[in-house]
Amino acid sequence: MALEKKWIVKEPGNPALVRQLVSELGVDPALANLLVQRNIKDFAQAKSFFRPQLEDLYDPFLMKD
Repeated sequence: MALEKKWIVKEPGNPALVRQLVSELGVDPALANLLVQRNIKDFAQAKSFFRPQLEDLYDPFLMKD
């Protein structure tokens, strides 16, 4: 017997920001919605999210064990 999965989906992000990211990034609206939900609102923030520089990353020694 397979276990049934229960998905919990967040409310959609701001539709205007989603459309803006779709046009700026050329991505699917579902991906743009996920970015908006993660507070990524423009091309520069998306670039930093997908291709971070070393200074954008957290210091691993500051993470809890």
